Amino acid sequence: MKKNKFSFKRLIYNDRILMVISVLLGIIVWVIIAWIVEPTFSMRVNGIPVTYDKTSLDKLGLSVISGQNETVSIEVTGNRATVGELTPDNFIAKASLVGVDAPGTYSVEVQVSKKLQNTDYDIQQPQTPILVSAKFDRYVSKKISLGVDLSKLTVPDGYIMEAYYITPTEVTISGPEAEVSRVTRCMVEPELPETLNKTDIEKGPIVLYDASGKRIELGNMKLDKDTAEVTIPVLKKKVLPLHVGFTNVPEGFPISDLDYTLSVNEIEIAGPAETVDTQSSINIGYVSLKEIGPEYVKLFDLDLPQGFANIQNVTEVMVKIASSGFEERKFNIKSANIHFINEPENYMVKLESRGVSNIKLVGPPDILDKITANDIVGEIDLSEIDLSTGSHKVPVQIFVPSRGTVWAFGDYSAVISVKEK
Repeated sequence: MKKNKFSFKRLIYNDRILMVISVLLGIIVWVIIAWIVEPTFSMRVNGIPVTYDKTSLDKLGLSVISGQNETVSIEVTGNRATVGELTPDNFIAKASLVGVDAPGTYSVEVQVSKKLQNTDYDIQQPQTPILVSAKFDRYVSKKISLGVDLSKLTVPDGYIMEAYYITPTEVTISGPEAEVSRVTRCMVEPELPETLNKTDIEKGPIVLYDASGKRIELGNMKLDKDTAEVTIPVLKKKVLPLHVGFTNVPEGFPISDLDYTLSVNEIEIAGPAETVDTQSSINIGYVSLKEIGPEYVKLFDLDLPQGFANIQNVTEVMVKIASSGFEERKFNIKSANIHFINEPENYMVKLESRGVSNIKLVGPPDILDKITANDIVGEIDLSEIDLSTGSHKVPVQIFVPSRGTVWAFGDYSAVISVKEK
């Protein structure tokens, strides 16, 4: 087989190879000229952010409202290798505040300098000053109470809508004085149903308005909160009768035969539907039977259950026990008529008093005429006494069994002695 031999002559006369060689030689010549013959290079640097002297602005009481995002461009000349690597981060563009002394829009001059001074390139000074437009104003804050418009919200018959409350109650607005001063009203604007029959909580955005009721866009202002919650209490109404309870009622005493009157017999209230529907009456308080004399009148504060509203604003109810046909008589009983109940196993208890005197009984006179001291019973409940050895003065409950609406009026006591068994 015949082998192909390398021929330099053939290589020189090959057009494609000559073209490649020419391009490479051209690049080499350009690099030599650029780096050795002409090493100086000029370039435009764009996008250098403009800065403002905060200390000077603070002294003036001003802030930059617009113009803080402006950028500028410059021409630089210097060593080709250095200039080619430059970016906006290598420069400081500082706005001059000369002439800025009050809120307003100004055309301020910008001076650009190198961050590092010892560098082999220069900033070409422009033929005309570099100017940017900037707006300055005083940065202020103020608090405004939040409101909500519920004028289109309705409740069904038999329900009542109470005063709403908003969380939070106010919002802080911060921004340029010219913008903040326009805001006179802040409203929460949640999406509300047309009708409510129960308490509802809705969340909505906070919207700003001026004195004429025109909506204001947020613009350069900021809110410390963007939304708020509105609670709308809706309660169901109901009329409930009032009654009074009795304590210290002896077993078998016909308490239902004891007539009393109230200054208010019923009131209209409102509350959560699920709670109101379970209520049939309201107990205004309790009367101890032993407090009731021939003339008994007591004023009770009307306290409603938690979550109820007093629509009629009735705050007090007077209770009067019917005294017509009742009299008071005094009796004395001996120790034989006084008994212990719930005696402890580890103590021996003895009655030292000979009896109880001046017991006031209240009741119909025809029944009182037939009562004797032997009909009256005194009872000492030892389970309600903190017993210890020695003598003690203890309460005595007085009963008149099987004598109808007759009861003891007042407090009574006796002395007992206690010993360990």
